[in-house]
Amino acid sequence: MKRAYKAQSGAEVIDASAESSPREDTRAQVRIYQKRLDQLFKQIREWLKGTGIRLKETQISIDEGFPNSYQAKALDLVDSGKLIGKVTPAGYRIIGAEGRVDFVGTLDTQSVIYLVNGGPAVPAASGSDGIGRKRPLYAGVKGSGWYWIENARLGRAKRLTRQLFRDLVKEVSDYEF
Repeated sequence: MKRAYKAQSGAEVIDASAESSPREDTRAQVRIYQKRLDQLFKQIREWLKGTGIRLKETQISIDEGFPNSYQAKALDLVDSGKLIGKVTPAGYRIIGAEGRVDFVGTLDTQSVIYLVNGGPAVPAASGSDGIGRKRPLYAGVKGSGWYWIENARLGRAKRLTRQLFRDLVKEVSDYEF
C-alpha cells in the first residue's frame, strides 16, 4: 500500500486512490455496471408483464480494450417463438456516461446511456465575475438513471420509462404492443 504524507505536519495520511490498483478499480466499475444492468432488466420485466412477451436471459462477453473481458447479462424479447429484439449491454466505458445498453431489432438500433448527477457538463461562458461556469450537456437529466438521447444536437435527454421503452422497441422492431 502506498502512503502519502501531509506536507505541513508530517503526519501520515493514507491516499485512498493509491490503495487500489487499476485492475481493482476496473473490477469495481464492472460490478457497478452489472448491478445497474440487473436493475434495468428487473424494470423491463415489470414493464412487460401481461404483454405476452417472454424474456430469455443470455450471457455475453464484453471486451472494452483492457486485459480481461467480462460477462454481462443480455435479454432476448420473444413473442410466440419469434425474436422481437435484444437488449444488449455495450459496456461501461462510454464517453460522457457510465454505461450503455442497445435495443437491437431487425429495423434499427437505439441506445440508452446511464447518466449520473445531472449528466456531463461542458464549459460555459464566464460571467462578469470572471468565474468559469459549466452547463449540462443534456437538458432533462433530473437524477441518475438510464436515459435516451432524443436529440444530441439539441441536447435533449429523456429518462427511460415504460412508455419510452415500448416506443423504442417498436422503433427497432416494428412490434405493436
